Amino acid sequence: RGALTGCVYATPGTRTIRLTVREPDGETSTTQTNVTVADPNVHFSGTNTVCVSASGNFTDCPAGAARVTSSDYDAALMDNDKCNVDGGKRRCLLRCGETFTQSAVVSFAGGTSPGLLSCFGGTTGRANVNSTVSMGTVNQGWTVSALNWRNSTTGGSAVGLHHNFGNITLYDNALTTQSGGSASMATTGTTHPNLVAIVGSTHTVNPVTGLA
Repeated sequence: RGALTGCVYATPGTRTIRLTVREPDGETSTTQTNVTVADPNVHFSGTNTVCVSASGNFTDCPAGAARVTSSDYDAALMDNDKCNVDGGKRRCLLRCGETFTQSAVVSFAGGTSPGLLSCFGGTTGRANVNSTVSMGTVNQGWTVSALNWRNSTTGGSAVGLHHNFGNITLYDNALTTQSGGSASMATTGTTHPNLVAIVGSTHTVNPVTGLA
């Protein structure tokens, strides 16, 4: 195995990915492939997107999306199969800049279809989640982005990763755990750690004792 690298594209379209390997003697070899980034507004059209706002402000929520007024993070994601349908995952968007509370662990459903947890609208780039428990287990196919997630429990962890059958992407998050907590950990039986991409995300242990 060599070094691993990754890239997250913010807009849909077809991109050409080119890899060049250079030997110590200067000899090079290049290969390339095309990658198509789907439009999330097409893939998650209509009620396959759920917008959640603590204040009831749904400005910039995609047209046709389901709307939930709640500051309860775990209820918004889990109740009535809103965002977390096994085998048919959806896009769940919390309002950027608003604050949500989490008191129950959320396990993001598996299955082969993609799922997206992120934020919409607002004046800041992330949604805030204040938690008294671990965030939960993120299964294959999920992208989690644009969260300021804080755990107030000493020794509590953030994200459990379970990616046996597909990729997981953590993009542009800020995860804060208390002393003894870890940012992410593989769950029992998990394989293929190279299928997890953590891009532009930070983890802070409070008080700072080093990365867990």
